[in-house]
Amino acid sequence: MQNDLNIFLESFQHTGIYIIDRVSMVVYYENSVAAKYTAKDRIGEPCYLVHENQNMCASCPLRHKDWTSYVIREDLDMVFVMQATETMWQGKEVYAIFVRRQKNIPKKSMSEGMTRRMNRALNTSVLTYCEINMKTLKAKALHFSDKDTNRIIEGNYADHLQRMTDYYVHPKDRERVHNTLGLLALQKVSADSEGVSEISVRYRSSGVGAEGHSIMIESTAYILRDELPHYVSIITKEVTQEADMSMELKLYNEVARKTLSIYRMNITQNTCESIGDTRSLIQISANEPKHYDSMEAFFAYVTMHVSAEQRQDAKEFLNRDGLIQSYREGKQVLSGQFSISIADGSYIWLLISINMIENTITGDIEAILHSEGIEESVKKDNLITQVINNDYDYMILIDLQNNSASAFTNAGLYHDVKTDDAIGYIEEYIRRSYVGENLEEFVVQNSYEYIQKKLEQQDQYILYYYVREKNGSVRYKRGTYTYLNGDRRYLVFSRTDNTDVIEEQKKINEQLKSALEAATKATEAKTEIFSRMSHDLRTPMNGIVGMAKLGMDEAKDSESRHYFEKINSSGQYLLGLINDILDMNRLENDKVTLHEEAVNGKEFLQGVMDLIQPLVEQRNIRLETDFTKMENAYIFCDIVRTRQVFLNFLSNAVKFSAPGGKVKWTCRDLKQENGHIFYEMKFIDHGCGMSQGFLKRAFEPFEQESNIYSNENASTGLGLAITKNLVQIMGGKISVVSKLHEGTTFTLNLNHKIARECDVNENKEADTDFSLEGKKVLVVEDHPLNAEIEKRLLEKQGIIIQTAENGKVGLDIFEKSELYEYDAILMDVRMPVMGGLEAASRIRNLERTDAQTIPIIAVTANAFEEDRKASEKAGMNAHLSKPLEPVVLYRTLQQFIKK
Repeated sequence: MQNDLNIFLESFQHTGIYIIDRVSMVVYYENSVAAKYTAKDRIGEPCYLVHENQNMCASCPLRHKDWTSYVIREDLDMVFVMQATETMWQGKEVYAIFVRRQKNIPKKSMSEGMTRRMNRALNTSVLTYCEINMKTLKAKALHFSDKDTNRIIEGNYADHLQRMTDYYVHPKDRERVHNTLGLLALQKVSADSEGVSEISVRYRSSGVGAEGHSIMIESTAYILRDELPHYVSIITKEVTQEADMSMELKLYNEVARKTLSIYRMNITQNTCESIGDTRSLIQISANEPKHYDSMEAFFAYVTMHVSAEQRQDAKEFLNRDGLIQSYREGKQVLSGQFSISIADGSYIWLLISINMIENTITGDIEAILHSEGIEESVKKDNLITQVINNDYDYMILIDLQNNSASAFTNAGLYHDVKTDDAIGYIEEYIRRSYVGENLEEFVVQNSYEYIQKKLEQQDQYILYYYVREKNGSVRYKRGTYTYLNGDRRYLVFSRTDNTDVIEEQKKINEQLKSALEAATKATEAKTEIFSRMSHDLRTPMNGIVGMAKLGMDEAKDSESRHYFEKINSSGQYLLGLINDILDMNRLENDKVTLHEEAVNGKEFLQGVMDLIQPLVEQRNIRLETDFTKMENAYIFCDIVRTRQVFLNFLSNAVKFSAPGGKVKWTCRDLKQENGHIFYEMKFIDHGCGMSQGFLKRAFEPFEQESNIYSNENASTGLGLAITKNLVQIMGGKISVVSKLHEGTTFTLNLNHKIARECDVNENKEADTDFSLEGKKVLVVEDHPLNAEIEKRLLEKQGIIIQTAENGKVGLDIFEKSELYEYDAILMDVRMPVMGGLEAASRIRNLERTDAQTIPIIAVTANAFEEDRKASEKAGMNAHLSKPLEPVVLYRTLQQFIKK
C-alpha cells in the first residue's frame, strides 16, 4: 500500500501532498513540494498547530462537503486550491490532501484586512469575491478567471449589486437576489448576533449554457463581526452541474432498492418515461403500450387495472393536478398500496411511491415513480428501511447480556455495523464526534449504569446534543434509549436529526417575534386611539353635565329646573354609553387591572343602595334587602369595579320591573377558607323576564331583547357583557334563571380576601364636616367652559380660585407665589404649550418646601388605568375623571387639604 502510494505521489511533481490522520489530525507525511511551502516542521504534530490554531483551520477543505477549498498565502501573493480524499496508509485511516497553485492575487492592491477576510471567505471554487464595509457601504470586488487577477473594482455596494443583477442575473430571479443580498438584509443580519453568519441565494444567470439551459450561480454572503466596522464577504460560484446532480440524487436516493420499475415524470410538462431495463409498471397485460404520450395516459392505464374497490382511491392518488397541489402544500413524497390485476388474471399488491422535487434550473416539478411488490417477507424488510430512512439516522439494538450490538442505519448516510463491544463502541463514537463542553460528563450520561437508572424512572431516556459528521458539518441530534418491548436484556438506541427542526423553529420564533411586535404596536395604537376618543368625548360631556347640574342648582323656577334635569338625564345616558363602549374595549384587550382596598362590606353595600335609590324612587319600586347572613364585615375589593357590577344587576332589575313592583337583593356567607370569604348574592325581580332563546346569548356584547320596556331603557347592550368579564377577572361566577313575563334571578358568587377593621380605618374617606371655605385653589385648565364649571363648583364651597390656561402658566404662577399660598392645584392633563403631567413633575422638582406637599389633583378626560398611573408617576395625589361629580371633587379636596 505504501509503495503504491509513493508511486502515486511522485506523479505529482508540482503538487504539495500531505497525509493526515482522520481523528487526531497528526501529519504523517508531506512531499518535497509541500515542505517547500511549510514554515515549520509539522511531521508528528496536528496540522493546525503550525498555523497557531487550537482546532481545525477555518479554510481546511475537510470542513466542506465537496472537500475543496481556496487558501491565500499572503507571503507568496498566491491563491492555492486544496482538495482532499479519504484513504488508508500503513493500516491507518487518513486524509490525503493535495495542494497546487491556482492563481496570483494583486497583493499591492489589497489591504491586510481584505486579504485576511478573503482568506476566510474563499472556501470553494470562486468566480468573484466581493467585500463590503458595513459602515461606509463601499465594496471591493475581484473577478477570477483562467488568467491571473489584475485589478480590484471599487465603488458603492448598492451600485455594484444593481449592475451585477442587471447584467448577470436572470430577469425572473432579480427580485429574489435583491431581497436576499440587498443592504437591508445584510444590515439586519449584521446587527442580529455575533460571530460569523452566512446568507446564500441560488439563481439563474442571464447567459445560457451549451445545451441552452440557464447557468446556475450561487452567491454566499459571510457576515464577519470580529472587527469594527463589520465586513461582509460575498463569494460567487457556478453550481449548474451541482444543481443537476443534486436534483437527480434527491430523486434516486428516495427510491427503494427493490423495485419492479421506475418512471421519471415531468409533472409540469405532463411527460412520462421508463427508466432502466424494465419497460412497464409490471406486466399488467400482454397488450400494455410500450410508450405513453403523457403521464395522464400512463395514470389512466394503471388505474384501469386497479381492483374495483380501490379504483376511486387510485384515481385520486394518480392525479396530475392532485400531485401539483400536494407539492405546493409541502408534500414531496406520496405513496399508496393497491391491488392490481396482471396478465394471468390474478391480483398482486404493489406499493407505488412518488417522489417529487422542483428542478432548480427549469422550475418544473419533476418526480420519480417506482413500484414494488409487498409480499410479507419483503414488507418487513422495507418497513425497517422506510422508517429509518424517513425518521432516523440509525437504530441500534444492544444485547446487554453479551455486550453486542447491531445497527440499522439510514441508507446513504451511515453503514450498518455489528460489534461485540457495544458500550465501548458507543463511547468511542462519542469521543470522536461529540461537539460541545463537558465531554466526560456526556460520556457518563451514555454509560449503561446511568441509562439504567434513568429507565427505572421513565420509559424513555432522551438526550439532545451536537455531533460533527464525517463531512465536517455540525448537526443537532436527538438520541433516545428505551428497552425493547420492556425486555431489560435488550436496549434500543435511536437517533434522529433535529437540525432542520431547530432551524425552522428559529425562523418561526423570528416570525412570531415580528408578529408580536406588530400586534403590540397595533394594540398600542388602538389604545392611543381609544384614549384620545375618551378624552375628546368626555371633554364636551363635562361641559354638558357640569352646566346642567349648575343650572339645576341655580334655576329660579320649576320649569327651568325641569329642562336642566332633562339635559342632565340625557347627558348621563350618553356618558353611560361612552363608558360602556370604552370599558368593553379595555376588557377585550386585557387592560383592566383590579385595585383592592379594605372596606366595611355592609357599609359598602349600603353605599350601593344609596346610589340606586334615585332610580328606585323614580320607578316607584320596592327594594328589599337581606344581609343578615353576611357575617364578616371587613373585606378587600376593587371598590369601583365591584360597585359597577352590583349597580348593573340592580339597575337592570329595577328598569325591567313594572312600576310599583318589588326587587330583592340578598347576600350570605358560604364559607371561609385560606383567609378568603366566599359570598353568594341574588338579585331577584318579578319583571318582564327573558326568553329561553335570549338567555343563551344574554352575556354577548350588543345583545338586547325586545320587551315592553325596550324604548324607555335603550342601551348599548354591553352591560351584562361587561359585568360578566369583570366578574371573571375577580375570580367569580354568574348564573341566571329567567322566565318570560315572570321575572329573573341573577346569582353571583364572589370571594374576597378578609380584611381587619384597622385596614378599613386607614381608607376612611375625608371628614365631610371639614370646611373648604377660604381655601385657595389653582385651577389649570385650557378649556374655557370646563374652567368655568370648575370655578363655579368650587366657589359654591367658598373656595378662592386662581385660573391658568395651560401647564406653563400654572407652573409660573405657582413658582412666583408665596410659600403655602395655595392649598391645592386642580390640573388638567392634555393642554397646549405644556401638559399637566410635565407641569406637575416640574412643580415637584422646585426648590421650595410646599412644592413637595401641595396636593395636585388631576382633573382630566383621560380615564384609563394607564392615565391614572401616569398621573401618579408625575407626582399627582389623585386622578378625577370628567365629567366631574361635585361630591367626589369636594371629598377629594377635603381629604388632601386636611392632611
